[in-house]
Amino acid sequence: MSTMLTELALPRPEHRRRISTLEVLQGGFILPIDRVNLMSSAEYEVFIREWADEYLSKKYVRVRSFAGAGDKGRDVVGY
Repeated sequence: MSTMLTELALPRPEHRRRISTLEVLQGGFILPIDRVNLMSSAEYEVFIREWADEYLSKKYVRVRSFAGAGDKGRDVVGY
C-alpha cells in the first residue's frame, strides 16, 4: 500500500489573521448561549445553582433548590 503525499495549500489572504496568545490558551470566543448548550446536565445544574444563589438571592427572601423524586419539576424555588 503506497501513500500519496500532497502539499497543503496556504490559506487565502482574506482568511489569514494573527491569533492572539489568549486565543491559543483559551480557544476562540464562544457565545454565552452556545456555552450553555455545551454543558452536560451536571454542569448545567451547578450553573443554575450558582446563578440562583448569586442573582435570585438579591430578589427573593429565600431561595431553595430541590432535587430528586417528589420535586414536581422544580429545581429552584424563590420565596
